[in-house]
Amino acid sequence: MRVVPKIPPSAYVNWYKVIDVWTSAGPIKEASVTRYLCNSPQFGGVGDSPLFWQSILQAGRANQVYWNSTHIDGATQCFYGKGSPDDVANALRVVEDVAVAALDHPALKPFRKILENPDSRLADVCSTYIGVDCNGFVGNYGKENALPKADPNLVPSLWKNVGPIDQWRSKVEDITELDVLIWPHGSHIAIIDSMDHGQFTVCQSTGGGGPQISTGHTITAAGQTAEGTPQFSVSAGSPRPVTMPAKVRIKPVGFEVTNYPW
Repeated sequence: MRVVPKIPPSAYVNWYKVIDVWTSAGPIKEASVTRYLCNSPQFGGVGDSPLFWQSILQAGRANQVYWNSTHIDGATQCFYGKGSPDDVANALRVVEDVAVAALDHPALKPFRKILENPDSRLADVCSTYIGVDCNGFVGNYGKENALPKADPNLVPSLWKNVGPIDQWRSKVEDITELDVLIWPHGSHIAIIDSMDHGQFTVCQSTGGGGPQISTGHTITAAGQTAEGTPQFSVSAGSPRPVTMPAKVRIKPVGFEVTNYPW
C-alpha cells in the first residue's frame, strides 16, 4: 500500500527552520536548525554536542528538574544529527528549564556563557549543538508521514529496501515527486519535493545550513553504476547546495503521488 503524504518535504524543511519552544515559565521562544550534524567523523562528527546534552541532564537531575521522560530519547537524537523538529523543541525545553533552575551546577560550567543569556540561549544552543544529517532529515520526513521502514538512523545505502525493494528509476520521465536521490557509496541522500516543466526542487540536509531547499535542478541520464544500476546527473540548482551537481541513483520509496497537491 502506498502512503499519501500529509506535507511536502519543503514544508518539513520549514518546520526545522522555525522551532517553537513552549517553556515551563510560559513564554514561547523560537530557534532554528541551521547546522548539518553527522555522527560519522568522515562527515564532521558531532563534536561536543553529546557532552553538552549529558551535562544538561546531569544538572537537571541533580536539581530535580522535571521533564517528560518519554521525550528524552528523541531529544537525545538531536545531538547526534537524528532529531525531528518535535524532538528539537522537546530538547530545547529541557535546556531552558535546566538553565533557569541549575545554571550554577558544576557540570554546566563549560557551557555557562552560552546559557546565561535568557533571550538568546535557545537559539544559540540550537545553532551550536543541534543539527540534522542527510538521512536524519529524509528519515524523519518519512516517519512524519508514516512511511514504512523510514527511520532517521537508516543509512542511505539501505534505503534501497524502503518501498519497492531494490527498484530504481531507469528513465528520466519516470522520476517523480518524493523519489529519493542516493549518492555513490551511500554517502548522501536527498528527496525530490516537486517538479515543474522538467525542473526539480530538492530537499536535503547538508553543509551550509542544514535542512535546505534548492530549485531549478535538471536531471539527465548518465549511464549505469559499476553494479549496473541506472544513474542520473543532477545539475547544481539554486541556491547551489554543496552536494550538487552530482551523479545519483533515484528510487521510489512508497509514496502515493497521483494527486500530489504541492
